[in-house]
Amino acid sequence: MLDTNALRPTPIDDGRSASPDRIARSLRAPASADSELTIVKEILQHALLKTGIQRDPEPMAINLQERLQQLNINTALQLCHALELAGPARMEFADLRTVIKGPLVAALQETCKAVMSDLAKQAPKPKQGRGKLRMEIFRVDLTQLSSISQKDQTFNAAVFVQACLPGGNKDMALKKSDDTFPLDMYGRPTFHPSAAWYLTQVEFQVTPRPLSTKLSSYATQGDDLMLNKRVDGAFFDEFAGLARFPFDCQHLSMAFVVTCANEGPLPVELVLSNRLAVGLVKQEDFR
Repeated sequence: MLDTNALRPTPIDDGRSASPDRIARSLRAPASADSELTIVKEILQHALLKTGIQRDPEPMAINLQERLQQLNINTALQLCHALELAGPARMEFADLRTVIKGPLVAALQETCKAVMSDLAKQAPKPKQGRGKLRMEIFRVDLTQLSSISQKDQTFNAAVFVQACLPGGNKDMALKKSDDTFPLDMYGRPTFHPSAAWYLTQVEFQVTPRPLSTKLSSYATQGDDLMLNKRVDGAFFDEFAGLARFPFDCQHLSMAFVVTCANEGPLPVELVLSNRLAVGLVKQEDFR
């Protein structure tokens, strides 16, 4: 357990830890597992010194490092991720607070921020983004129709939509399982998100009632990736009125969008596949 009484408000620097620019240089150099651990220890020592500790910070840094390893924080970038300074956070910050407490929290954030800032200054120019992604609607199934309300102009339905990303299986970034927006080691967006991320951008136009997502996944099919989305919810529509009650027919429609603007960095071309298959609910499916 870290003894917070050993921390003093007046910072000192007696040369027992590396500066952020030296830590950044170490990160840019080819790293081994041992060197990564050394960098983490140096970051901890530097942060401890910034709190004004009046004794050798190395033993405390070693103790903290061992406890961080129990949280699967083994590298400097993982520590920065956990502190939400670079890239998507991989764990709840509350978990980190079981190890890092008191004034050391702010000191560690400041140190890691300085390290990442120095890294970004020397970072190579980011690669070009993916550009426009072609998404072909391959299959649409209305699997259940549970109720129709002429008064509310709504109907409840379950729908399955499958889309194809041609050649997506050849794109390593698309095949990643992480659905968060990707950032590089310097905290900059790569603009090469995964298929799982694109699935999170599919929005159905429904009523204010919650939409239940039953399936959101992707699978490989040859060189392509197939996106699968199944939802259950209440949809709006304009009914023409029941002219032949109770056996009238109504045309029901559902709409969804992919929230990737054509003017943005990740445009999506949404088209109907020439092999589009549509499945409609049968009379026995109506409830």
